[in-house]
Amino acid sequence: ELVHEHPVYTALAASRGERKNAYRKLFRHDLDEATIDRIRQNLNCELALGRGKFKDRIERLTRRQTRLGQPGRPHVRQDSTG
Repeated sequence: ELVHEHPVYTALAASRGERKNAYRKLFRHDLDEATIDRIRQNLNCELALGRGKFKDRIERLTRRQTRLGQPGRPHVRQDSTG
């Protein structure tokens, strides 16, 4: 068999029909607009979506930024000598 069901999916119920119904129940509730907007923004910027600890871990593992940076160029420090 080329495609196998994931063990987490098969653990939802004993029969195929019950699993299908249990899986559908997981997604019955609509997401609010604010949540959808956060998901879109993070996807568009290729950023991780989650809590701080999760983002910190992803940054360590991937060595990539998981949060939006400051817009614009970095400030250039002026030498005191002029």
